Amino acid sequence: ELGTALALQYRALKFLYSALRLVLEGHAHEAMVLLRNSLEVRIVALDVGFNKKAFDLWKAAQDAKEYLIKRDGDVIDSKKLKKILKENYNINIIDDLKFWASFRRAKENPKIQDRVNQMIRSHGEISEYTSHENIFNLVRRIDVIKNSPGREQTEVYMGYDANSNVEPFLSAIIQDLKGLLTDIQLVKGE
Repeated sequence: ELGTALALQYRALKFLYSALRLVLEGHAHEAMVLLRNSLEVRIVALDVGFNKKAFDLWKAAQDAKEYLIKRDGDVIDSKKLKKILKENYNINIIDDLKFWASFRRAKENPKIQDRVNQMIRSHGEISEYTSHENIFNLVRRIDVIKNSPGREQTEVYMGYDANSNVEPFLSAIIQDLKGLLTDIQLVKGE
């Protein structure tokens, strides 16, 4: 559970880095979406790392995806994946995989509720209607570039607009990076 949570926290770090890159390239509005995604992934990671039910849900989604890959090939149709989950587990599993279910579980978990409340206070209100991240879509999402046989690397771009006032965004990203470090230390037991 903790290993999966740590992997998800590294995904949150990728969102923060991408937000920084977008801000430096002059795309502040797009960066806000990634900052929100990072916050959501961090909450889901804590839920998966400290709640057996959440980890079991993640594992069920993983198993269903692997079944579909074996049956249908590399392309996964999310409607088929949801159907497999509903048939093999129960009708409500999709609701349990959503961000708001993770958010409620995390807020009720005594091990992490203080951290989740701190995260929410630092970001303000979270709209239920714009959630992007959840246990369902966290199933094995790893973005890599294969540039030669046997070699993979992450794509990195840097740029800036000298006329942009990016200080508020940079401050928010730095604050999120510090918060993510606190999350990682919590998962690692430090």
